[in-house]
Amino acid sequence: MKRFKLQGKSSAAVATVSLVVAVVVIAVAVYMLWPAKPAECRFELQASLDKPYYRVGDEVSLSIVIRNLNDTATTQTVEVKVDNEVVYSEDVEIPASGSKTVAVGFKAEKPSTITVTVGEDSTTLSLEVVRCVTDFWGRDIEIPYNVERVVVLAEYEIVYALGAWDKVVGVSKYAYTNPVMCALKDINISEVPSPGSSWSLNVEELLALDPQVVLIYGFSGRTAETVEQLENLGIKCVVLELNSLDDIYRLIRLYGQIFGKEDRAEELIQIMNQTLDMIRERTANIPYDERPKVIHTWSKKLKVTGNMGVINDLIELAGGVNPASELEGKYVTVSIEQIIEWDPDVIIIWGIAKYGVEDIMNDTQWQTISAVVNGRVYKYPRGICTWSPEVVVLALKFAKWIHPELFSDVNVQEVADQLFMEVYGIPSPFEWEP
Repeated sequence: MKRFKLQGKSSAAVATVSLVVAVVVIAVAVYMLWPAKPAECRFELQASLDKPYYRVGDEVSLSIVIRNLNDTATTQTVEVKVDNEVVYSEDVEIPASGSKTVAVGFKAEKPSTITVTVGEDSTTLSLEVVRCVTDFWGRDIEIPYNVERVVVLAEYEIVYALGAWDKVVGVSKYAYTNPVMCALKDINISEVPSPGSSWSLNVEELLALDPQVVLIYGFSGRTAETVEQLENLGIKCVVLELNSLDDIYRLIRLYGQIFGKEDRAEELIQIMNQTLDMIRERTANIPYDERPKVIHTWSKKLKVTGNMGVINDLIELAGGVNPASELEGKYVTVSIEQIIEWDPDVIIIWGIAKYGVEDIMNDTQWQTISAVVNGRVYKYPRGICTWSPEVVVLALKFAKWIHPELFSDVNVQEVADQLFMEVYGIPSPFEWEP
């Protein structure tokens, strides 16, 4: 019996030992087969830009330096995001205890945050972007990408039409009597501060408005002096000089750039072209020698439109010939003998002129002129701006005065109301004969 018991204890011990050995073997096997925890990859990451700021459209050069602090080479994914858009993603081999430089290029579009990620490490940079616009003096002017404070001394209607009126902190004093601005329902133009005008500017009052940008006419002899003074004080000035119909398109696009409203600017131009193209289609094939002679008079009856300016373009567009286009300038003073020699078929009077149709019709010096003999002397409404989208309506009225037979089916008032609704959100404040 005792021998039997000893054998039983021995068997139990052997079994226990065998079990322990088996567990150890399994543990060793698991340890040997289990994936080793990777050594921590350590990097130093530096990113830099080649300029402190960029203009819209500039090529951005981003330099990324990755320093490997490990004693083994490694391959890492380098990713660059501009805001939330990935502009670069590549696997890059980084030598042991060495460094790798990665160059990334992309276009500057707007102020953004650049995020550079290498493995689990990342860093961020701010991308500073400004707009660069070219004014009518041919100067390249850098302005903030997001302009917030602008004094508008020229063509305030366009700023409103672009949907950027919330950026306006001051206007020309002439805005207070502008028929379009006075007719707008969602602003009270008389409540907007004015530091004067392009011709008579109170610099101290302008500075009190703290503008980033001033939009100013360049026609005044003092403009250059004023611009220099303001720019020395850190205020950007965009100078405007309009001498043709094409300049209106240029102005609308320029304002679109300044306020970041490029799409709306193109929309305004399309609205204008709907009517202008219709006029061109009807007048384009009229032979030159069959086109009526048309003169446009300004503040005085003997001051006429020469070969420069929007009015000269409108006469040509409307199918007329301006005999005064042989003279250099926008406003040219001539003699009554010269006008009699030209013998215009149509005379059009500036809307702001203090004289009217009857003053020419009843002037004994003008009685032999064809336009007077045939009762073809006209005056357009006061306050029409020839440098804004409403110039389209004036072009149409010119065409109807010059070629009534070609435009008998066109109701000018209806066209004006539709254009004003699309551009300004109101019917035309001007009354036109159909």
